[in-house]
Amino acid sequence: MNASEFHDLLDAQIAKCEGNDYLLGRLRTYLDTILPSYLDKADEAHRQRTIRRDNLTKNCSEFIEKFLLQNSYTFSSYAELFFKYEDANLSIYSEDDIQHEILSQISQARTLAPWKHKIKISVMKRIKERSPLLIIPESPTIQGVIDLLRRGYFPSKTSAKYFMTIIGDFLLGKDSDRIYITDPSIKNLINEIMHHSYSLFGVTSTAFQSMKFKYHSVHPYAQCRLVRSNKFDKAIPVQAELRRSMLNVLCVCAHYSTRYHDADGFLSQHADDDIASHALWLRSRTLKDIVNSFIEDELQACGDSEISYKNMKFLWKRYLETLQVPHIASYESLHQELKERLDHTKGTEVFTSLTSPHLPLVSSFRHFWDTYLTKDDDSELEMSEVVTLFSASGGKIGRSVTDPPAVLMDLIKHFYPEVLFEEDKYIIGYRCTLWNKGSDVANALECFKVDQKDLGCEYATNIDAIYERYSKEPKHRFVSKRFFEKTTLDILADYVDSEGYISPSWWAC
Repeated sequence: MNASEFHDLLDAQIAKCEGNDYLLGRLRTYLDTILPSYLDKADEAHRQRTIRRDNLTKNCSEFIEKFLLQNSYTFSSYAELFFKYEDANLSIYSEDDIQHEILSQISQARTLAPWKHKIKISVMKRIKERSPLLIIPESPTIQGVIDLLRRGYFPSKTSAKYFMTIIGDFLLGKDSDRIYITDPSIKNLINEIMHHSYSLFGVTSTAFQSMKFKYHSVHPYAQCRLVRSNKFDKAIPVQAELRRSMLNVLCVCAHYSTRYHDADGFLSQHADDDIASHALWLRSRTLKDIVNSFIEDELQACGDSEISYKNMKFLWKRYLETLQVPHIASYESLHQELKERLDHTKGTEVFTSLTSPHLPLVSSFRHFWDTYLTKDDDSELEMSEVVTLFSASGGKIGRSVTDPPAVLMDLIKHFYPEVLFEEDKYIIGYRCTLWNKGSDVANALECFKVDQKDLGCEYATNIDAIYERYSKEPKHRFVSKRFFEKTTLDILADYVDSEGYISPSWWAC
């Protein structure tokens, strides 16, 4: 109200009392004595209320900020779940428990009691504005996640960190035209991450569509990034401990994405590390460049030699595997590039006047396989046994081969695709004529039987005891315990009980 309005109100009261000396006297007394005192008291009361309100507001704000600092609560609006980060772990937390903690702490500060419900609402509102993907995890959390991922999936801490930065980019919705190519062995891990990302934060599979398990011709090399992981022939199952820690994993992934800005930012800060050179290997290369390097590194001019295209494909495959690079071109594109650069016999798939230092191994192993390996549904061969038998037949693996079983397995899979493997270790349904493994087991059982009979042993035994004795005897080569057990059970089926014990009636007969 302005001054003229107050004057109007006073004039109205004066007009009302005009002609009445009593009322005019009372009005004068009110204006001279009562009103000034009332206004002074009202002013003081208002000032005190303002001070109390300001202090309460300040104390409330301090309480809210302190509570949020001391308690790392966050909220997912998609899943409508609350989380608490405590003791290096992020876990789902009850809303009722959070509210109870708020009210309990307010009760300890009695001056805040008048506003306890208002404070509780304000704190819960602030918590709902905090995403678990934006917290900064402590070092024990980060190291714990890295250790979990390294156990089965990644060869180094740096490669695990690069992978997590990529996943963090997906979680935070960072737009990019990059394509990330990784080994299929981590497919289960990515599926587990995608499942939790959607169920907890509503991040759909579309956000992960840049992650590929093989190269496609529609992907320009400049946009491709290679993600190094441990390579296996099948996807590795996700362990229960890692599944239980998936909240921590997502939190650390988002943290790395924020810390490095994005995955390429991570590489720029690790430019001197092998991880960067590997990840960016395709970016500045063309297929012509790669084929030229392959020819220079893997092939040699030789006037009276030739290489079939099937052998050439094996050399190309081994070359890429040596570089830890996936198949980055179709065989049709490779064939065309090779024909443009190398002499070849028209109408055939043979490249002339060429050889390779790796071809003697290919040739000698194929000769060994075709000569000494035969199908046998009841038998199996371990890859280490194949290496030993190949060497015993005169085959030369070469000092440059650091993992002979893996190299020979690749040869078998390439040239004999019908062969079945189990656990990436056993060849199923084949035996080698250089070694009758079944006879070895049968002879070991017969010797053990004779000794037990001569000793007059009356107590049951088991296969472990027989194998222990077999393994202690000097031999040129030993069958694996797995094959020994399988063959023994086949031979002694009628003498072995449900607990695996062999009855003395076997050697008593």
